[in-house]
Amino acid sequence: MEPATTANLSDLSAIYHDYVIWNDARSKLLAVPTEERSQDVDWQKLENLPENTSQPTLSSTLIDSGFVKAYPTLKVDIPERNKRNEEGLERQARMEKHLRKGDCITNTLPKCGQTALQTLLLSIKLKGNFDLIGGAHRGLMCSSPWIEQPFPIVNEDGTLRKPTEDDEKMLFEELEEPRVFKQHVNWEDKATSTDPEIAASLKYITVVRDLKDVPFSLYKHKSNLTDTFWAFRGVERPANLDDPAKFVDELIEGEFFNWTFLRGHWARRNDANMLTLTFEELTREPEATARKLIAFLGWPELDDETLREKVLPKANIAWLRDNQSDYLFHESIFRRNTFVRQGKVGENKTKITAEQIGRLKERAQQELEPDCFAMWFHDS
Repeated sequence: MEPATTANLSDLSAIYHDYVIWNDARSKLLAVPTEERSQDVDWQKLENLPENTSQPTLSSTLIDSGFVKAYPTLKVDIPERNKRNEEGLERQARMEKHLRKGDCITNTLPKCGQTALQTLLLSIKLKGNFDLIGGAHRGLMCSSPWIEQPFPIVNEDGTLRKPTEDDEKMLFEELEEPRVFKQHVNWEDKATSTDPEIAASLKYITVVRDLKDVPFSLYKHKSNLTDTFWAFRGVERPANLDDPAKFVDELIEGEFFNWTFLRGHWARRNDANMLTLTFEELTREPEATARKLIAFLGWPELDDETLREKVLPKANIAWLRDNQSDYLFHESIFRRNTFVRQGKVGENKTKITAEQIGRLKERAQQELEPDCFAMWFHDS
């Protein structure tokens, strides 16, 4: 059982949107002895909710039917995954001061194609000249920095160190425009600026991927991290990496999938400063996707020859697979040429069982409204 803290029921509506949390609230309310139950709420309505009631229905029932008002101090368990990363938010607050007009921020659920998106954006920006990235000791994370997470700096001898605040400031300030950044945060926490003009000019891009393809992709991602990286993080290599089935089970049970992120994107999907791509178009239609990105960001148009002969070859999965350790991620972080693997739609879902897919589907239906579910979970 993962570590948990608690929160008052009255705090949930403003902070948490996780099915597990609201279901725990329902269970604790139904455990209130009959003689102690408030007469100001409709207990029958709560009792009649099906076991697989979705999070939106659960939370609205508890709020609209008066349970939150009647039991404001009821203690509800909050899993560790829902606690905010204070260090990451502090770093983000520092980095937000360096944002400029027109900056592009990619924000995705992990393992949904963000690296392919960053690489395509950088290839457009650099017209395919990846030598400008500065080699593996700098790589993707110095050319398209992670805003809230301090990615390790690779020393000349291959050892890793945590960036200082001076490193962070220099990294952000020395980037040539147009600038591209990376995040993995809930949409309400996305990076922005206190300057209204800068905030209004920022552009956000995300990628939607069939959720069934995500668990095994993350398993391979973590499996290919080096001992040097785990030592840098100060933790042992997770034991579940020796058991793929257990790893996937733990993801489905709630450790990884960020349903708040998915709902947050759904609410903002039509915003003028938001572009949503699919993993399919990113990997299967690179030229059309590149032109869509250029138009959305307002970057200078590229002629057909430059786009097809210089830009797109460097964003090709086969090229990335063969050159990734020299341009994207140093082999002190990921074992040589293992980060980019197949990039194929539907490949990873064949690596998990039908029973696991069924449980993931059930969980997704609990957490997401039907149209949002259909965007992220493909039955084909």
